[in-house]
Amino acid sequence: IDTILLNMFPGDELIISDDGSTDNTVNIIKSYIEKDNRIKFYQIEHSGCNANYENAINKCTGDIIVLSDDDNVWLPNKLEETRKYFSEDQNLTLLMHDCEVVDENLKQICPSFMDYNHSKSGQWHNFVRSSFGGSLIAFRSSMKKYLLPFPKNMPFFYDDWIGLINEKHGKVLFVHKILSKWRRYVGASSTQFVNSDGTVSAEKQTKRFSFKNNW
Repeated sequence: IDTILLNMFPGDELIISDDGSTDNTVNIIKSYIEKDNRIKFYQIEHSGCNANYENAINKCTGDIIVLSDDDNVWLPNKLEETRKYFSEDQNLTLLMHDCEVVDENLKQICPSFMDYNHSKSGQWHNFVRSSFGGSLIAFRSSMKKYLLPFPKNMPFFYDDWIGLINEKHGKVLFVHKILSKWRRYVGASSTQFVNSDGTVSAEKQTKRFSFKNNW
């Protein structure tokens, strides 16, 4: 949260959606709200990762939606660089940047997520093996008309859906520029790079899915 707030302009907003945390998350968020009125906090019943993101995206009012998860660390130039790409290309609907993958203590696991994952744009490439990362993407709010509501019982994560819908209805740009540190730890929704016992995994994971009537 600290690194996000340092990136934000006065007119920006930080939307936080919580779907039933049982730890100290809510108290921490409320302590931040007392200090910064740009933070807007919403709570829903426990519904899972995708539903929680759907709620957060639905609440966003800005022109550009920048996602964050996994206790990431934003580099100081992340939002500035993001704004620049969207400003320079009015047809651009989704931007994905690169990141350094780190462990819970910010020790490097992988220097480049994109190089590791062979990330690149292309509907067919990402349909067969998605290379989108939720914490690495930003998209125009005008795309919400295609994205929301999420299909019920999606067999994949929200980032695959957002990425592929933008590939179909918009313009996607992959930028090999590191703008954040992606923290991987035991207990995260995605297990990529980290095993259940805390050891680092070097195996690549392939996401395969069918859109059926939603495509």
